[in-house]
Amino acid sequence: MSDLRASNFRGRTSGSVPDFPDGATVVSGISTLDSQGVRVAGVITATSFVGSGANLTDVISGIGVTGGESGGSVTANLGTGLTAINFSGATATYHEATGISTVTIAGWSQEDTWLFGS
Repeated sequence: MSDLRASNFRGRTSGSVPDFPDGATVVSGISTLDSQGVRVAGVITATSFVGSGANLTDVISGIGVTGGESGGSVTANLGTGLTAINFSGATATYHEATGISTVTIAGWSQEDTWLFGS
């Protein structure tokens, strides 16, 4: 196999881009560009993204919280792709079963009664 070294590649005509019918490997990180698309190992950043994102994985799809009256329950829809819920200041128990998560915060103390009047 031979090496071809160049500082610039241009298309055949002014303003055109070169064609790589068998693909090209760009070594700046690990990436492959061919007729099937671009495959990159690592992090990809962009100034904007276009499309629905329907095939993305591990992305939270929506966040919504509804609350009840004093003493009522609070329901939170955190979407899909959620891997952790962190609470500060209260004892929280996290249970996961078949895609449904329940968080129970235990402990209503005298100080809570003073703050919330119940």
